[in-house]
Amino acid sequence: MISSFFSSPSGLRPTPPVCHPPPPVFPPPPPPGVLTDCCPILIPLTLTMVVTNNLFCPGFTGQSLILTYDGGIGKWEGNLTIGTRAFNWKLSCPSGSTGPLEWMLQTTSVCQQGPGLNQASTASCDPFLITFNVIMPQLACPEICSGFVRNWRADITF
Repeated sequence: MISSFFSSPSGLRPTPPVCHPPPPVFPPPPPPGVLTDCCPILIPLTLTMVVTNNLFCPGFTGQSLILTYDGGIGKWEGNLTIGTRAFNWKLSCPSGSTGPLEWMLQTTSVCQQGPGLNQASTASCDPFLITFNVIMPQLACPEICSGFVRNWRADITF
């Protein structure tokens, strides 16, 4: 019986059957995100910020912008133009933070006089929501804001 497997009447050897193992099964890759000291979950690379309750700067109210993670600076960053004035926002979680209330939002603009760094007013990781009740320093762009108190709220979500 064994000799017939290796020889045939025609002199050709039949090919032995080949068993292939099943292909490996890999888990799907995790969604792209960033781990921070502020939240124990992956924070997406893209976040949405909505500005509300801006009594003295009505051009900001209802505006939304996308904050995109920049690994080079370790912050989410977004830009918004009101009229002809550009505003830049950077969201960060300082290294060594101990919870969600330590998120920081930095605002930069040519209109601004003084620092624009604010700590989260309320924050949760799941569901992810960070709220900043911002008091901006005096703005030098009266066509955008009036009065001395620039109070507004920024909500940041996935």
